[in-house]
Amino acid sequence: MISDKILVEQAQKGDTSALSELIGRHQHKVKQKIYKYTKNWDDAEDATQDAALNAFRFINNFNGKSSFYTWFFRIGINQASQQLKKFSIRPPRQDMDVDEEINEGLLHHSETPEEMAQLSELRENLEASMEEMFPEYAECLTMREQDNLTYDEIAEKIGVPVGTVRSRINRAKKHINNNFKELQA
Repeated sequence: MISDKILVEQAQKGDTSALSELIGRHQHKVKQKIYKYTKNWDDAEDATQDAALNAFRFINNFNGKSSFYTWFFRIGINQASQQLKKFSIRPPRQDMDVDEEINEGLLHHSETPEEMAQLSELRENLEASMEEMFPEYAECLTMREQDNLTYDEIAEKIGVPVGTVRSRINRAKKHINNNFKELQA
């Protein structure tokens, strides 16, 4: 599979099929993220289509400081923001689940669409890192960081010594740090 970076270079040289492939790779994911912002599938679809058109128009303005996904997502969020302002904010069509509430909080605490995209990307990388590690490491880290349990409470809950809990949490944190270092390299 050709990397996004190479496809961007080709697209900036006028290869529309390279840009089409880039957009195709990320369009569904961007639409899902925009839906969490708009709470309306039609608006998310419209914003994503507008973002795709703008990506075609302005691909030569892409400077590579962020990933293509982040740039494309930022365009989509800008389009969605303009739509919401234009049509006034619509109420959500359904209740939010816990993940949507977390994402909603992230959206309202971010200052720019680029920051929203970076937070989204960071969260996805963290989730991927948690899925890659040994389940017992992830379990201990989750109990400590999300459930706010003490080492003793975790040890009692899963039936292992406190030292084992400390070791698993330490290894989980090292795994996450190593994954993030690889991403930054």
